[in-house]
Amino acid sequence: MSKHKIAAAAPPEVELEIEKLVYGAYGLARAADGKVYFIEGALPGDRVRARLSRSRKDWDRGWVLERRHDGEPRNVPPCPFFMSCGGCTFQDVPLARSLELKREMVAEVLQRLGGFDSALNVLPTVPCPAPYRYRRRAQLKATVREDRWLLGFFRRGTHHVVEADRCEVLLPTVDQTRLALMAAFAGRGFGRHDITHLRVNATAAGTGVQVVLSGNILPPDLEPVFAQARERVPALSGFVWESYEQKQWGDPTLEEIVPRQPGGELRYRIGFASFFQVNAYMDEILFDLVSQAVAVRGDDLIFDLYSGVGTFSLRFAREGARVVSVEGNQMSVADARANVAANGLSEERVRQVCADAEAGMAQLCRAGLTPRAIFLDPSRAGASTAARDLILAARPERIVYLSCNAATLARDLRHLTSAYQLERVTPIDLFPQTAHVEVLAELSKK
Repeated sequence: MSKHKIAAAAPPEVELEIEKLVYGAYGLARAADGKVYFIEGALPGDRVRARLSRSRKDWDRGWVLERRHDGEPRNVPPCPFFMSCGGCTFQDVPLARSLELKREMVAEVLQRLGGFDSALNVLPTVPCPAPYRYRRRAQLKATVREDRWLLGFFRRGTHHVVEADRCEVLLPTVDQTRLALMAAFAGRGFGRHDITHLRVNATAAGTGVQVVLSGNILPPDLEPVFAQARERVPALSGFVWESYEQKQWGDPTLEEIVPRQPGGELRYRIGFASFFQVNAYMDEILFDLVSQAVAVRGDDLIFDLYSGVGTFSLRFAREGARVVSVEGNQMSVADARANVAANGLSEERVRQVCADAEAGMAQLCRAGLTPRAIFLDPSRAGASTAARDLILAARPERIVYLSCNAATLARDLRHLTSAYQLERVTPIDLFPQTAHVEVLAELSKK
């Protein structure tokens, strides 16, 4: 048997004309034989040379290697790593056009997967006031290259971390923490598989930073890493190892403040395993959009499903509603209870149900509770069939659905509109420069 390694064949390349943009910010092209291509980094009208990363019988996926002709005007991206890093999609697209494209992508996926017609009321995308340096939460990949630790995002079409000395979408405090950790990890003998992922969470004001690490083996000297990183980032307050045996250094919680709410600011305790919205500059805008959609009247009963740390429950309660919050993460429920008390609200005003959406809704239906409105903010997986059935069984006047994945939203709306009218859909630019878009859907009983 030969000992010589056979070099892997280079991924195939193709030249394509892009017809349109579809959900996920893929440029769609069709070959003469009918095969469909989904190409990252392309816009309608572009002629591109693309490298394929995934191939199926009827479709291929890839990314742009070279644009031979621009179908639309482009910007010079502010980030020098834009063409290689897979973290951003729209840095070379004028901001106003990126908002239009996100609206078009949402409309396209709702029509294609949800079965809605072109008359669907999809409003213009709500812009973010700060299109760069907005992310207060980042999930970073970790690897070792030539004895240097790299923390960041994958190169387009690969599982190789891009070496970058700055990131244009991370809050400055989050980016400083990323760089401080890279320096603190160096020379400590950690293996490349010891630490595989980490999250950096910060407050909008940058007054608190939390690092959550996971991997295959608990490294023996993480505490000195925490201390060294803290010298460069004094706001670094908590360091958590969450895989296998859990370890904590410092304070594993953050406190976020959302100003200008009914009755004054709202304060949130956020544990390391709890979720809070990514964008540091959109809290007030998002709270107002959701509040207007739910339209609390007096002493309404509102069900808040996938309620997390009580993010929206507290706003509803401040407006006078009675709220039942349903959340399956025990740490988030503990945070939510603390947040209810910290904001001067009673457990009678905001009741916590620690259960997944299906079990929680079943419990509330058995109790005979009838909400005027149900608000849900699920993960990317959306709501399960059982959860959707129970929402329909509760027969609220209004359903308001906040989604971070328009594809699963389309599936869920198709089910819910068997008994409800879809009034309007609002795309929200919670993730500027990226292919992601938040979507708020409002439904009323037929």
